[in-house]
Amino acid sequence: MDTSQTPQPGESLADYLVRIRKFKQMTQFELAIAAGIHSRSVGKIERGLTTKLNQKTLRGLVASVIG
Repeated sequence: MDTSQTPQPGESLADYLVRIRKFKQMTQFELAIAAGIHSRSVGKIERGLTTKLNQKTLRGLVASVIG
């Protein structure tokens, strides 16, 4: 089973998103475009400034990480 895309125990949303983005070899800008959100939003999530995501953002990130 490939666990590279699953959150690790104790891993924050910020750390998880950074790890997955780098695993996918994407910039914050590329992830933002793929997720349909603003690149500043990705930066805020990765810095831990945003921890609660609305449904649009969550769906977009999930689709961009899986796809």
